[in-house]
Amino acid sequence: MHLRWLLTTFLFLLPAAHGQIVVSGKTFVRSPNETGSRGEWVVYEKNAPHDDANRRWLTQKVLVELSGASLQSLRQLPEVAQAEQRGRYAVVTLTGDAGIAISGAKKLRRVPGVSSAEPMLARQLHAKLIPDDPFFAYNATNGGYQWHLRNTGQNGGVSGVDLQVTNVWDTWLGRGIRIGILDDGLQTTHPDLTTNADTVNDRDFNDLDDDPSPTSSDPHGTSCAGLAAARGNNGLGGSGVAPEAQLVGMRLIAGPTTDADEADAFAWHNDIIQVKSSSWGPFDSAFGAYGPGPLSQAALVDATTNGRGGRGTVFLWAGGNGGANGDDSNYDGWSASPYAIAVGAVGDDGESVWYGEPGANLLVCAPSNGGSQSITTTDLIGASGYASTEYNHTFGGTSAATPAVAGVVALMLEANPNLGYRDVQEILMRTAVKNDENDGGWARNGAGFSFHLNYGAGLVSAQAAVNLATSWTNLPAVQTRTQSASALHLDIPDGGSAGLTQSFTVSSGDNLRLEHVTVKVKATHPYRGQLEWWLVSPSGMRSRLARARTNDTGADLDWTFMSTQFWGERSEGTWKVQVYDTDLAEAGTLEEAAITFYGTPVTTPLPAPVITSNLIVVGREGAVMDHQITASNFATGFFYFGSLPAGVTMSTSGHFSGMPTETGPFYLTMLASNSTGTSFENMVVYILPADPALSAAVEQPETLQIVPFGYGNWFSQTAVTHDGVDAAQSDPIDHEEYAVMEFTVTGPTRLSYHWRVSSEQGYDYLVLTVDGYVKAFITGEVDWTQVTQDIGPGDHNVDIYYLKDEATVAGQDAGWVDELTLTPITSAPVVTGGTIHAYEDTLLKYQMKATNAPTAYSATGLPAGLTISPTTGLIYGTTNVTGIHAVTLQAENPFGMGTATLSLEVGSTSQGLAAALDAPSQSIQSTGTLGWRPQSLYSSDGIDAARSGAIQDMQDSRMSTQISGPAKIAFTWGISSEADYDYLRFHIDGIQQEAISGEVGWTKKTFTVPEGVHTLQWSYIKDEFVRGGLDSGFVDQLGVYGDADQDGFWSDEEMAFGTSDLDPGLLPRVSIVPSGANTVITFPSVAGRAYQVQYSTDLQTWTTVNVTATSSSTTWTDSNVTGQARRFYRVSLP
Repeated sequence: MHLRWLLTTFLFLLPAAHGQIVVSGKTFVRSPNETGSRGEWVVYEKNAPHDDANRRWLTQKVLVELSGASLQSLRQLPEVAQAEQRGRYAVVTLTGDAGIAISGAKKLRRVPGVSSAEPMLARQLHAKLIPDDPFFAYNATNGGYQWHLRNTGQNGGVSGVDLQVTNVWDTWLGRGIRIGILDDGLQTTHPDLTTNADTVNDRDFNDLDDDPSPTSSDPHGTSCAGLAAARGNNGLGGSGVAPEAQLVGMRLIAGPTTDADEADAFAWHNDIIQVKSSSWGPFDSAFGAYGPGPLSQAALVDATTNGRGGRGTVFLWAGGNGGANGDDSNYDGWSASPYAIAVGAVGDDGESVWYGEPGANLLVCAPSNGGSQSITTTDLIGASGYASTEYNHTFGGTSAATPAVAGVVALMLEANPNLGYRDVQEILMRTAVKNDENDGGWARNGAGFSFHLNYGAGLVSAQAAVNLATSWTNLPAVQTRTQSASALHLDIPDGGSAGLTQSFTVSSGDNLRLEHVTVKVKATHPYRGQLEWWLVSPSGMRSRLARARTNDTGADLDWTFMSTQFWGERSEGTWKVQVYDTDLAEAGTLEEAAITFYGTPVTTPLPAPVITSNLIVVGREGAVMDHQITASNFATGFFYFGSLPAGVTMSTSGHFSGMPTETGPFYLTMLASNSTGTSFENMVVYILPADPALSAAVEQPETLQIVPFGYGNWFSQTAVTHDGVDAAQSDPIDHEEYAVMEFTVTGPTRLSYHWRVSSEQGYDYLVLTVDGYVKAFITGEVDWTQVTQDIGPGDHNVDIYYLKDEATVAGQDAGWVDELTLTPITSAPVVTGGTIHAYEDTLLKYQMKATNAPTAYSATGLPAGLTISPTTGLIYGTTNVTGIHAVTLQAENPFGMGTATLSLEVGSTSQGLAAALDAPSQSIQSTGTLGWRPQSLYSSDGIDAARSGAIQDMQDSRMSTQISGPAKIAFTWGISSEADYDYLRFHIDGIQQEAISGEVGWTKKTFTVPEGVHTLQWSYIKDEFVRGGLDSGFVDQLGVYGDADQDGFWSDEEMAFGTSDLDPGLLPRVSIVPSGANTVITFPSVAGRAYQVQYSTDLQTWTTVNVTATSSSTTWTDSNVTGQARRFYRVSLP
């Protein structure tokens, strides 16, 4: 991994005390066990993970904001070694101990003419590298095939999914254009780069010299450079996108740098380096939000304003590779800058890649790995670098996509050197190809441009971009307008779909033709990762600014998002900032919000409306239509030519309503009008037909109109049924597809049916949803089982899906449904009480059980810390009030109220650990810096497990219990930690038996102990540095088994085979009887349980046959023994 430090500045408010400092309103805690390479303090934001992404260094530099003070006045302080002016700032270097910046900042603030003095903290960024994952770096059969330049469909690619660049080379090759590669170095001696390398203007910002050559462990920049501008048509290797552009090495992320150094890189030779490509950013861990410091931010603005003679340097940034971690590109302040082009990635099939981060900030996408092929580019010479040759055939990530687009920009600038940086952005956006166009994530904005969170405006087309560039008229100078609201103190609804909306109205006098829109928010929340952010324009265009991120467990948010998705729209009208809390149990507030619009003053009359809603409207037979047409530019009326389905009407406000009685496609010309004129779009209204055979198959009349749809339909068949007559079955479908049957029910009613599934366990599912909410599911091999679901008043959509993941077929790969009934509900709810268990300071989520579709819930007698959702009946929260609590539950519907008493037993942490370990009779003790806790988020049994405490560096978390031997001990355990440094260790009587670290999934372990009392202990112990993964150890399913009848079989083994541990005459024995040419194996069993029969000729290599028992004795016949001199058999448990 290629790492760098970025110095960023914050306002220092309080002196260090007990290892804590407050910087820019955030509290940082000094790590007592870490220091920087030069003795610097290492600090972490309070409650943030102690990992590479969150580590900060207190430097000996202070950023001073000047308001009249001279550099000479600053140098009068004895601690000041150097003072360097940067615009209205000065970077002051001090001499002294590791904490000198704290006291030095105080003294500097007292100097007359100083507005502020801020200590500077350092942090690490990393290159957007290929993740260290075997599924990521796929080495194609033809490793040297540069499909990203011309994809002819080999090796599983889709022909034409490429940069459309080859025809451009007949005229433009990037001559006279310099591309700066801001990275970990550039090997200018590489045979495919040396001709294009500009060794006069390059720079090493790490070692402060003019040689950008990388070390042997820094190949990233050289691979990026080859994608942008490797020399083409020279008989060597491959070609860059701009094969005759010049490459300027700018070594930046290979070592410690300051915010000032980064600013220097952004400003470096802005008069002659037209394009700068950056394939790096913050860690893609989906924790926190990070961006440029004030100096580099100012340099970025200056470079785009004054670079290239006022036309602006064109900056490109990688969109990020944290998609699998749940990250969002809009939390990267570099790629979310209006002054940069954020680039996403697509595979060789033109579809999204699993590592790609979605983001409203993405402008375009470009080819990379993640499909069936990786990217071929240059590598360090010799054995250094990614491969053992000069070329790397496994490059990828948004690191690869970004320099490829930089090459396209070089071709554009050669064709038209007068383009401004914003002109380049708009041309790329306008000419991008709408890839993966059948994906439902595409949205059309009020200017008629389409955007997607994964792709921006689409796949870059070099040919279309260069063609448009040659005749382009530059945009007017950019202007900004800001609308803001402070001191809001608005509660964000906790969970659910209600959300919070803060509206802003832009007057006609502030109307801009938009390019970028930024949204600055300040919110409080104990778990900010639960928040999802949206922006809605006056046209109705909705842009998701950021998704919820489960990894981000930090508190509060102060951040600026950016969206390109309103490009071309007008700002006049009402804008809505929306925030949703995606989980119950914790709540937050919106404190501040501000929208800044970037664009040009509107000088033309109001255009005719642009229809922004989907041009394909889908309804179904038997379902009421409720669909709204939306349009930009203050549309005042909607009309259509053509025929709507019988039963459906459209109002002049564009609202479809009514129940269709006809099916099939209906073709319309939709018109939207305003005071200026009328525009139109062709539209299709498609009414999906019901299948009467499905109604009959599930024993319903045709009046229950069941509509099949998806990648495969459902159909009636008689081979697999519950009633012995017929049933509905899902069609065969491919990976990542679904087959659905949907119908409408009117409540209150009780839905009941039987279903069955034969699928890949845990991956392919049969799912019931009501109004889009999952109510039940089954997976694997599940025979006929009954489902009952009460549904409340009104009309509701019911869907039964068969869903497949991306790989593997198992079983019959289908779902079945039979004997469906709908019974009207006419009585009050029946509430179920009983006893439930909770544990102190451990999150409880308990769904209140009540039949007959309650519409409201309440509970009295809950201990402090617990509450109930009045709409869902979920009891949630944490409490430390142990004991037995009598809780009165109430549920009501239009027919009355039902009540019941719930006995809530809140036990100790020790009791909770015993329950989580499935060993309630064991006394569990927890010690160490922080104790173990029961939890249900990660478990082996799908219910709960014990998790180590949230310890910091050089701390431990221990859990122990005592048992009596002789006994067999069995448990499952797993870990997510820094590999080879932070360990989960298991001891018996103080002697370590085994230890694991890194990423280890649930694994079963067994040990035996002799007679006597023994202490078992699990310890999670951290070293002095770095947090990795979840930074936790986990233990589940602890079992302690004896041998009461002393027959040599432990009690769990006897139980598995259906024998008795109390009778030495009943034990698991295998009978082997020759029978002619066959051998018959018989063994005791438990009906429904799986066993493995294994055979071997040498006791070394075993062949396994999986057998499922149907009775207390199982027989398996080996019919392949002919010609075998001998064969050994054994029976085991999977």
